[in-house]
Amino acid sequence: MAILVTLATGIITIVSWFRGVAATFTFVYYVSLVAFVAVAIIVMLKLQKVSGARLTKFSEDFHRFTHFLRDEQHVLEKLCERNELTRDLLLEHMKSTGQRIVNLIENSLTASTGKDFFVSIQYLSRPASNMKEAQFATLCRSTNTVQARLTSNPRHLIVGKNTHLTKLIIDGYDDFAKRNLLKYKQTLERDKESPYLNEENNWQDHYRCCLFVPIRLEKRLNRKAFDDEEGYHVIGVLAADSMSVSAIQKRELASYVQLLKAYADACYNFFEECLQYQEKLKYQGDR
Repeated sequence: MAILVTLATGIITIVSWFRGVAATFTFVYYVSLVAFVAVAIIVMLKLQKVSGARLTKFSEDFHRFTHFLRDEQHVLEKLCERNELTRDLLLEHMKSTGQRIVNLIENSLTASTGKDFFVSIQYLSRPASNMKEAQFATLCRSTNTVQARLTSNPRHLIVGKNTHLTKLIIDGYDDFAKRNLLKYKQTLERDKESPYLNEENNWQDHYRCCLFVPIRLEKRLNRKAFDDEEGYHVIGVLAADSMSVSAIQKRELASYVQLLKAYADACYNFFEECLQYQEKLKYQGDR
C-alpha cells in the first residue's frame, strides 16, 4: 500500500512539473509571439514610410522629366521661328537637354529602388549599310557616373561587338535587361552559346544589373517613311545600370523595363525633332 502511495505521489509530482514547464513554455511562446508581431508592425510602418518617401521622390522626378522635355521642345520651336537657331546652338541644346534627362532618370530609378543607378544615352553616330558595322557613341552620362568609366571607354561602340546593341538593333529586341549580367555571361559560357560581348573596358567593375531599351519608332509612323515600311527607325539607346544585383527584384524587372521604355519614347520625340531641325539648317546652309 505504501508503495502505491509513493508511486502515485511520484506520478503527480512529474505531471505537475510538466504542467509547470508547459505553462512556462506557453507563456514564453505568447510573449515571443506578441513581441514578433510588434516588431513586424514597426518594420511594416517603417517600410511604408520609406516606400511612401520613395514613391513621392520618384513621382516628382518623373513629373520633372515630362515637364522639362515639353518645355525644351517649345524652346526649340521659338528659336526656330525667330531664325535664331544655329547648328552649334542646336548641338549644345541636345547635349544639355540629354544631360538633364539622364540625371532625372537616374534620380527616379535610384529613388524607387533604393540603390544607386547610372543612366546614359547612346546615339547612332556612324550608320552603315551593314548594321553590324554601325557605331554608337555616348551622348551623355548621368552626373554620378564614376569618373574612371568616363575616360577609359572607347569613343564608339560597334554594334556587332556588343551583345546589347546586337540584340536591340539587329535582332529587333524590345529590350536587353539582366538583373545579374555577370551570371548571364557565365551561363552562356557554361552552355557553350554565343559569348557575351562588351567593348566597355572592365564593365564588370562598373555594373552588374543593366537595362537597355532602344530609342525608336516604327518606320511606318515616321514622317519620312512609307506607310507600309516595316521595321524601326532607331536613333539611340537608353541605358540604366547598377552595381547591385538586388537593385531590381525578379518580379519587378518587367515593370522597370516598361518604365524605361516610356522614358525612351519621350526621348525619341525630342531627339527626332532635333534631327529634323538639323536637316533644315543643313538645307538652309550653315549659319
